[in-house]
Amino acid sequence: MEIQIKKNILISFILCISFLISSCDKTVEPENPKVNTTYSYFSAMDYMEGYYFLDEVYFDTTNGESIFSKIYNSSESINDDSISFYKIKSCQVWYAAQTNLVSQRTKISARSFFNIKAKKYGNIYEKEYRERPVPQDEENWKYLYQHNFYLLNQGKDYEFDPFAGYIKLKFPVLNDEAIAVAYRIEGPTYEDYDDITYGEFLEEFVSNEPVSEIMLKLIKPKDLVPDMKEAWVRKLKNVYRISSNYGLCYRTDIQISVKNKDGEYVDIYMNKPFIEYFDLDKKSVSGENKPDGIIDFNSRNVDVSDGIVEIVFPQLFPFDEQFPRELPESMRLNSLYTITKAEYFKNFDSEKIRFLVKEYYP
Repeated sequence: MEIQIKKNILISFILCISFLISSCDKTVEPENPKVNTTYSYFSAMDYMEGYYFLDEVYFDTTNGESIFSKIYNSSESINDDSISFYKIKSCQVWYAAQTNLVSQRTKISARSFFNIKAKKYGNIYEKEYRERPVPQDEENWKYLYQHNFYLLNQGKDYEFDPFAGYIKLKFPVLNDEAIAVAYRIEGPTYEDYDDITYGEFLEEFVSNEPVSEIMLKLIKPKDLVPDMKEAWVRKLKNVYRISSNYGLCYRTDIQISVKNKDGEYVDIYMNKPFIEYFDLDKKSVSGENKPDGIIDFNSRNVDVSDGIVEIVFPQLFPFDEQFPRELPESMRLNSLYTITKAEYFKNFDSEKIRFLVKEYYP
């Protein structure tokens, strides 16, 4: 009897020790935090204003893929002779304004030409070229004569992408105001002596007085409309800036949503998110070369700064001319890039494709 009791006590002790050991080996998963989710929407029609190519060479596809596409379609560094040749080394941007908002800036009388010719850096244009009349076969909008321009401040008023060849203005530009530039590209070598410029830099102009007017390259003419085809196509329409609390909330998720035939929004087609069709999801969060259903933040295409998410599509016309072939034609936004936003809003469904921003807060 006594032996049996001692045996039972020993068994109980062993079982207790085993339980304690097994409990120590278990990982206790914390409860999922309760999160509040906020939703916001941005129409695909609301591409950013104020982005302009300096020249058509940066988006030209005559010899294959354009310089812009080579850059924004790749997540790796690119070794390409055409990209090196046309790299922008410096750029001055000038603003022809009708208001007094440009006080305390350098003001100068200028002539701006849409198709201004190239010249060597350090020189100014010859007298015959400066004083040439408007050719009879050219539209008048390509020439803006004897107008006061104000020099903008790089960093504060504008930035430029030296490889993709466009400027980004940081303030709203009215349609009856013009933008002109002088810029310098690398040229055939990395030396300064063979650099090529379009337009005249302020320092070139000042050192060649008594020339009375500076010569600039016209980027955005006054009263820009789609009929000005050569200028309209130089306006980027594939950049979106989305206000968010990125970095301040628990998680931010951005998807592209499309209205289906039943009027419902979906962000997946054939088990594949739309952001993947538009090449905005190429890598996983861990950095692997495979999509994971999450937009690639802080990539070449998706930049985050001060809570603003800026999305630059690798396609110049993502929702119309370069719409993914795998998607139904009925989803395409016909005419989005060939008419003004006001016309599109009046004649088409402006909410057919939109960005869905979900933010999660603990």
